[in-house]
Amino acid sequence: MQVLKDVQLQTPMQVFTKDGVLINQFGEKRRIPVTIDEIPQMLINAF
Repeated sequence: MQVLKDVQLQTPMQVFTKDGVLINQFGEKRRIPVTIDEIPQMLINAF
């Protein structure tokens, strides 16, 4: 389980304005980590 805790996902570089507004994202992979609670039950059941 320790291996799962240390996973480093490749996420795009995000560029923000000085007041915190997202301008753009750069990168090939657009992964967004989610918790198990955020995954729909129908998707979980599919596997």
